[in-house]
Amino acid sequence: MNLYELIAKLRELSGSKNKIAFLNNNSTNKLLERYLSAVYNPRLNYYMVKYEVAPAAEEAFDDVEVENILSLLTRLSNREVTGNAAQELVNEFTSTVSKEAQELLHCALKRDIRASVAAATLLKVWPSLIHVEPYQRCVLEKDSKGSIADWGLYISQLKADGMFVSLDMTHEYISSRNGTIFPNSKPFRDLIDFVANQYASVGTVFEHTLEGELLIEKDGVILPREESNGMLNSLLQSGEDLIEGCKLIYKVWDIVPTAKRIYKGEYNRPYKERLALLETFLGYDESQQAHIIETKYFNSYKDCVEHFLGLIAQGEEGTIVKHPSAIWIHGDNKHQIKLKIEAECDLKIVGFNPADETSKHKSTFGSLMMQSSDGLLEVGVTGLKDDMRKNLWDMKDQLIAGEAIVSVRFNDIMKPKKEGELHSLFLPRFIELRLDKKEPDSLERVIEQFEAAKTR
Repeated sequence: MNLYELIAKLRELSGSKNKIAFLNNNSTNKLLERYLSAVYNPRLNYYMVKYEVAPAAEEAFDDVEVENILSLLTRLSNREVTGNAAQELVNEFTSTVSKEAQELLHCALKRDIRASVAAATLLKVWPSLIHVEPYQRCVLEKDSKGSIADWGLYISQLKADGMFVSLDMTHEYISSRNGTIFPNSKPFRDLIDFVANQYASVGTVFEHTLEGELLIEKDGVILPREESNGMLNSLLQSGEDLIEGCKLIYKVWDIVPTAKRIYKGEYNRPYKERLALLETFLGYDESQQAHIIETKYFNSYKDCVEHFLGLIAQGEEGTIVKHPSAIWIHGDNKHQIKLKIEAECDLKIVGFNPADETSKHKSTFGSLMMQSSDGLLEVGVTGLKDDMRKNLWDMKDQLIAGEAIVSVRFNDIMKPKKEGELHSLFLPRFIELRLDKKEPDSLERVIEQFEAAKTR
């Protein structure tokens, strides 16, 4: 089979076991391996937001076309051609290849072969095929290790409303949570240089990677999360520069040796010592482009909660409470507790949003479309177990006609960006179908419940 046929066959298979078996049977196919790496390796960025697809050439697909695709992708990734020139190159390329080659190129640029293949699946066949970015996650209080009341000393930090990034001082690049490297354009270069200058007195610092939150400041004001993250995602995709008047701000909370910061790795130096290392050369001065995130030391968990509530009252997202002896690990760290506001509301089902064709839920739906009683709030809700999803799908017409009520848990209320748009919810999750209730909450009631949650 040629490469296109292999991909088509993979799409036909169901279940990860069958997909792994198929890939194992073709694991010696170097062209397949190289193509999948080109599609799924987050370290490769093609900076291609849009392009035109010309009518395909009247010719049969051949694996030679894949070599040409890979060559084109390498040129894009290396920034040999950028901007309009890159778009023109891709447009011209699509006019010279078969429709199958066009599809394979499109999959590569969109980073998905549409076969429901996850990174974990590929790594079971080719362990070093793609880079997997290590990431340390916080847990909720209920999932913490031991009694949080017995910690003795607490390190409470602001949960910044930005985008998580790591700054690798060893290799001098900034990467996103999934491992995509930001372009080496002037704003990012300036940030790296600033940090390097701050660290010049520390002989081993260039062996480390920093972790923190990246935000954008415009005309001296930090932009809201949606706007800031939207701009950063656009920079990741296009490789373009920041607009005039904008500046990167990096709020740092951890420093880990680059050699230890690996997939499934750990670093046993206590967090109090890692933070102290940061304090020696970075500091808390918020006027500096890179600084340590707001940090408080407390002797009781009650004081941590007061710190959390005080920041919430100021409009901040929340706090992270860390044990002074916490190690760094890839995965869930039960000595890092995320405090956040959670509230519940009751909304009515008004529709079923379709699932993506590559989703395992394509035979049912992607999310529930929910609405407040006054129609001023509308949101797609997920978080359903498979059996509940099927039950709701089987009753969809009845549920819509009867304006069925669902309890929804959420973490914030999203205000409309433009006139005429509706309110929405941040991180909405399905809780239960309320067969005992007939009236959904109004927007006013949802706001009341969220404000009440802030005082608990």
